[in-house]
Amino acid sequence: MRQRENTHYCFVCGGKFGFTPGRQGEVENEKDNKVTLRNEWGEEVLLRDALRDARLEKYIAQDVRLHEQIAEKAVWQLMLNHAADFEHTAEFVQWCKENGYIVLQRNPMEHHDPIAHANAVVGGADQHMFVSDWLRARAPQGFPYRVTIT
Repeated sequence: MRQRENTHYCFVCGGKFGFTPGRQGEVENEKDNKVTLRNEWGEEVLLRDALRDARLEKYIAQDVRLHEQIAEKAVWQLMLNHAADFEHTAEFVQWCKENGYIVLQRNPMEHHDPIAHANAVVGGADQHMFVSDWLRARAPQGFPYRVTIT
């Protein structure tokens, strides 16, 4: 949340990205900063395929070389069969569209209801250095969620 400069978190949505409330209380800056791709046939672009394409490889979000070095060979082979995550940049999205890829950006708070979730939203994250301090200071009395900080 802090890296994204968000101030609020909804514990119903569980979106690890938090959000910033807009002028009317609407959720802003909630989308994931990573995207996945589908090719022209509608298939997910797998990590295996992205590593074979130099144009895609430079945008891969996973630290694949580190994983390749430390993972057991069998685990590494399984990882290669998962969808690749790519850094979301305007340049990359434009390139993908021009080259026939469908860009999918996850919105972990797409079902956020500001009224129904009001008792699960804690704000003021930007005013505290540590998560534990923030929750102690800002979570309302009788907060209906148990939170584990790892």
